[in-house]
Amino acid sequence: MIARSIHGAKKYILQNFRTGKLLDPDFDGKSFSHDELIQLRDAANPFVQSCSIRL
Repeated sequence: MIARSIHGAKKYILQNFRTGKLLDPDFDGKSFSHDELIQLRDAANPFVQSCSIRL
């Protein structure tokens, strides 16, 4: 988890992956659901002062 490596940071902002025009057309990643982003935020919260989700 990235949040552990930035332990003590003032801010950590999560941003979802956007599908569309990609540099690597073979990449087939998918976006997180809103609930998954909330779970990621909650998991990162103990490691940083403020964690939020950029919409």
